[in-house]
Amino acid sequence: MTQVTDPFLARVVQTCKKDDVQPSRYVDFGCPILNEATLGLDEGVFIVAGPPNFGKSAWVLNIYNQVLLNNMNVDVLDFSLDDSFDNRVRNSIARIAQTPINWVKLP
Repeated sequence: MTQVTDPFLARVVQTCKKDDVQPSRYVDFGCPILNEATLGLDEGVFIVAGPPNFGKSAWVLNIYNQVLLNNMNVDVLDFSLDDSFDNRVRNSIARIAQTPINWVKLP
């Protein structure tokens, strides 16, 4: 595992390694490494922010697709100020179908 240099993140990682720490509701990331490191995604609201063209939308899209594919009773609400609804849907369909986005057409 990579050494954590940020003191706050180091405390979080150490806390997550404790056997007695359990999230209030375990949500499978769909990635064993993330599940092991974080004990799964806890329910709640998450805001992802950063500079333009930094990969936020692609990262969030991958996370929520994995969460939806690996958890039966989970709802995900996603919105973007930068991307249109049609583009988000096309990206999601292409990701799940593992096909190029230009092959996905919306009615």
